Amino acid sequence: MPIVTLQQLKDHLKITHSNEDSDLELKLQQACGLVLTYLKRTDLGSPMPDDVSTIVPSELTPLELAVVQAAILKVAGNFDRFRGDELEGENPSTQEFLTSDIRGILSMLRDPALA
Repeated sequence: MPIVTLQQLKDHLKITHSNEDSDLELKLQQACGLVLTYLKRTDLGSPMPDDVSTIVPSELTPLELAVVQAAILKVAGNFDRFRGDELEGENPSTQEFLTSDIRGILSMLRDPALA
């Protein structure tokens, strides 16, 4: 079972149909990759596995899982909401890799960068 399922993302986005499932699956994989790469979690595999969907929730503590799920849902939600056709300044994620609220969520789990 992946860290965040397609159904969890659809529930988060309040999507009840399956018309966008393949697009949402892609966004979910991308969000997972971004979040786990940002965390630099070598205990989840070093280097990070090519397919982040192979990382199973049991490799995370319950607290870590909740935090990582929240971040992945927010990133995937941003991918769904901001598709590149919005007006300049409407997309908060164009200014930075991950928005500050998502980085804040993940800060307690991130391994510090090595100097």
